[in-house]
Amino acid sequence: MKLNLLKMKFLIIVAVIFLVDIVSALEDCNTKFNLTDEEITKLKRAQLTDPSEDMKCLIECEMEEAGLIKNGELQEDVVIEKFGKENANKILESCRGEKGSTNCDTAFRLHNCFTRTRRRAALLEVLSRKV
Repeated sequence: MKLNLLKMKFLIIVAVIFLVDIVSALEDCNTKFNLTDEEITKLKRAQLTDPSEDMKCLIECEMEEAGLIKNGELQEDVVIEKFGKENANKILESCRGEKGSTNCDTAFRLHNCFTRTRRRAALLEVLSRKV
């Protein structure tokens, strides 16, 4: 039980650090792209249906600033550093093959995959505690 609690605290700390990186990158990148307040809100809430090219490129900028991608390529060592080995392995297994038609599209696909994978892992964690 203590190990699970410790693991959960660690995951929360990692998530907060990652979120701080992303929010900082978002502020830096937001000045480069012409997104509406509504698009920014959707991005923060991960409601990314039918995104504009600017939104995809903002995501690319954020991920580049955070070091997660470089020239459209996933930086696996940074993913491990930011998410921890266990979580990173899940993310990398699920998302490694994501490729789009442009670097912005690749970043968008990776972002969606990261989000799905993290949500799935969180759900499995909750379900495993009920057993």
